Amino acid sequence: MGWPRLAAFQNQSDSCAVYRRFGLLFCRLLLQLQGELTSLEGKLLQLDMQDATDVNKLYRLRTSDDDATWDPAKRDMLKEIQEKLHAYGKNFMGVWKQSLSLSATGNLLYIDARLRELGPAPSRNHRNVYNWMCHNRPLDKGHDDFILRKDDFVSPVKKSEQGSGINDVIETTVSRWPKCPLKVNTALNGGPSSTF
Repeated sequence: MGWPRLAAFQNQSDSCAVYRRFGLLFCRLLLQLQGELTSLEGKLLQLDMQDATDVNKLYRLRTSDDDATWDPAKRDMLKEIQEKLHAYGKNFMGVWKQSLSLSATGNLLYIDARLRELGPAPSRNHRNVYNWMCHNRPLDKGHDDFILRKDDFVSPVKKSEQGSGINDVIETTVSRWPKCPLKVNTALNGGPSSTF
């Protein structure tokens, strides 16, 4: 029942392992951060120009030293820029994050890039999961809306393992025929049981 039942269904076959990439949301967040960084960049350049004309603030252009008694405007702005760059997918030195164990906001660009590398889920694989969900209704109304965004699904299965040709025809035929005698219970073959 519910999420466990859907998970059991999707786990039964690699062709059912399709998941939303949430590409629009990643793009929206990245564009928002990009806009914020562009604004901060302009403010920093403006502050640099002001400092260049003020003899008492030339130190902010010539040294990275910091003193609590100095005007904190540039220090605060650089700290904010550092945080935004971190959220944009880089650490403060500009090195790409290489681990998904980092904070979620610290590697949006990296995660989005990796999800894009997966490539789109084959239409028939999405359709199989969609049809199963429509027929079995494992989730409450509204909680299953994610399945409606067919163009935003990816598959973690390598393209070479997704099948082709006659295998695709057989799998599509079997998936459309619920009581097909060709269906095999994976538990009989040493795999996990796919009973729901």
